[in-house]
Amino acid sequence: MDLDFVRQCQRGDPAALAKLVDQVQGPLMGYLCRMTGDRVRAEDALQDTMLRALRALPDWRPTGSFEGWLFTIARNCAMDILRQRPMVSLDGEERPGDSVPGTEEPAEDRVDRGIMTGHLREALAGLPQEQREVVSLRMYGGLSFKEIAKATGCPLNTALGRMRYALLNLKKALSGVVVEE
Repeated sequence: MDLDFVRQCQRGDPAALAKLVDQVQGPLMGYLCRMTGDRVRAEDALQDTMLRALRALPDWRPTGSFEGWLFTIARNCAMDILRQRPMVSLDGEERPGDSVPGTEEPAEDRVDRGIMTGHLREALAGLPQEQREVVSLRMYGGLSFKEIAKATGCPLNTALGRMRYALLNLKKALSGVVVEE
């Protein structure tokens, strides 16, 4: 994220703050859904994240990436919620509000995508928390491994190792899934 833009937000520019929320809300929500296991808890964590971030924004210094800082806050909020209400197993079924209105695709494609999404959700839910977190930060948060290491408080090689094992576990979990053309 552009440093000048972040500085505008720090000065309290309402337009910049609104744009910031619009830009980060989607990636944060995706990450938090995967971390918490359901949309309701993810929405709670997103609200907490935005409140904490906006309160701490004036004190942010560019010692690391802004996105890494923001995802660290999101991770902490997700962990707080998981401590209060532990995660339950994902069943792979779509929940109300999971789809984006106005996006239409052929029914057959929706069914195939739904089946694959269900398998992927189950496989992700089956990963240990540390591995699921690294996958979510990398794939859905777009963070570098250096940023992931900082956000999770682990050494860089540990973050890389967790991703490697996560990918191996996902490959193993999804190896029996057949995609028909």
